[in-house]
Amino acid sequence: MLVTQGRLMADTNRTEVPTAWLTRAGRRGEREDFVLEHRVAGTGFHRLPDLSGISSRGEMKDMVRRLLPGTNKMSVANYSGQLWALRAHVSVGDLVVLPRKKTRQIAIGVVTREYWYRDDPDPGRRHVVSVDWKRTDMPWEAAHKDLRNSLSSLRTICAVKCDDGAQRLRDLMTTGRDPGTPGRPGAMPPNDLMTPSELHAEFLAALSDLVVESSDLGVKPLELKMEGSVPLRARVYMYNATRPPGGRPAGEYKIQLIVPNHERGQRGNFDLADGRIVLLVGYAADDAVFVLWDAGAYRDFAYSRNVQVKSETILAAFARGIGLQERKLRPGGGMMVRETVVAATGEHLAEAIALRVDLSRKRLLGELN
Repeated sequence: MLVTQGRLMADTNRTEVPTAWLTRAGRRGEREDFVLEHRVAGTGFHRLPDLSGISSRGEMKDMVRRLLPGTNKMSVANYSGQLWALRAHVSVGDLVVLPRKKTRQIAIGVVTREYWYRDDPDPGRRHVVSVDWKRTDMPWEAAHKDLRNSLSSLRTICAVKCDDGAQRLRDLMTTGRDPGTPGRPGAMPPNDLMTPSELHAEFLAALSDLVVESSDLGVKPLELKMEGSVPLRARVYMYNATRPPGGRPAGEYKIQLIVPNHERGQRGNFDLADGRIVLLVGYAADDAVFVLWDAGAYRDFAYSRNVQVKSETILAAFARGIGLQERKLRPGGGMMVRETVVAATGEHLAEAIALRVDLSRKRLLGELN
């Protein structure tokens, strides 16, 4: 690294691969222009003071718990983890990547100064690191799908978890091209699909402190308890919503229904035990949009059954927060019913769940036919 006028500066010619950090600039990108203009990246948490004196993650967690009363344990761990990463782990020379929600572009830069506290009247602009933004208009599609999936996390600050992600982002920054994951002897080919843990983490991150209990993120289905504006106990069957070339008709995304212990040639059903609300959810990672189908309209289904949603429904949610689509189905080969598919961005997921539950109730009561 270099030192100029007492300030740490990044040596962009260093040969070791730096850590790459994903950052956000507001739920709707409202701080994107500010961070790019002022050459910073950071987070809000306006009720928290200067973090410079915090010396451990445990101390950070204690402060979050004390200054954000009423925050549940999961959110305390989530917030303190993000803040501790910003305070202690984001280092000079590391890469910072900002997916721009307003323009569907990617900004990539190099950290030039570690955590500092800005004395700013806007409380959402105080906890920052300094960044030399090298590229601010990289097309979203310039990154391969697996890298885009890694950049779709809803967390404000986190390390990019993708094969060779940091090196690929550095190449993207310097050459404008994502080289993908180089082949390795005996290695499996890269998988563009998110794991159950990753899918469930995105779901919980979008609901933030509304979730007060959840099961193991690595096990399907995910069971959770929500309080606040959407009080319910839910069992979530979550899948990647994909648009494979040569598969579905143009303009459709699909999920493939497979439940635990479901084998080829067998029929499958969702677990309705314990009075939990069953949510059937797809996640379109490229657009960071959740899709909620009417789980009750899908029963006794074939192994890997396709369930679809139109691309315009995804785009409507991306543009307006929530998108709706009408479909006609014959559950179990019985009477024709009308299903309303609900798609939503993360900030509207709680609202979408409430709408999904209400629409399913109306279908059961015959109010939608």
